[in-house]
Amino acid sequence: MINDCRLKMRIDTAADCSIMSKDTYEQHFSNLPLKESTLQLKTYSGELLDTCGQIECKVVHNGKTFTLPCVVARYTNKPTLMGKDWLSKLKLDWSSAFYVERTKFDQVLKEYSSLSEDSYEGIKGTVAHIRIKEDAKPRYCKARPVPYSQKSQVETELKGLEKYGVIVKTKKSDWATPIVIVLKTDGTVRLCGIIR
Repeated sequence: MINDCRLKMRIDTAADCSIMSKDTYEQHFSNLPLKESTLQLKTYSGELLDTCGQIECKVVHNGKTFTLPCVVARYTNKPTLMGKDWLSKLKLDWSSAFYVERTKFDQVLKEYSSLSEDSYEGIKGTVAHIRIKEDAKPRYCKARPVPYSQKSQVETELKGLEKYGVIVKTKKSDWATPIVIVLKTDGTVRLCGIIR
């Protein structure tokens, strides 16, 4: 309970602060004074988060009462996040915090089964671009030798990637990185690049 209001929150163990949207604040907590905040927060993708301020919340959990800050973000229709600041005080029972209903999980797996198919096809009609710093200098790293026992598997994987346009064969490049061969449980291989 937050100020006598039952509010659903999403646990975000990567968020330093607990955050609610402006519309949640206006709908449930507008009676609480909005204090100026000097915090500069960034989203997981690095953009600065525009905030309205922060409120002090009276939080009741397991019969104990806490006064905890919550940042009000200048956005709408987003979930309220419980960040590390609240998590460090509330000491949640993690076994009850996470629960996935098996039938719903199976239903989601069935509905989106095409996403886990063993296929090279991937997304169609989208071109990816790798952004590099303007002052970046080309770097060419020599290929690592492929173990003889995995040579045919690596060739099969490379042919499949090339056939579906995931990779394109080139005669010369100023940029090159070695691959690491990861053996999958089904005996096939996954090729990973060492990007530095």
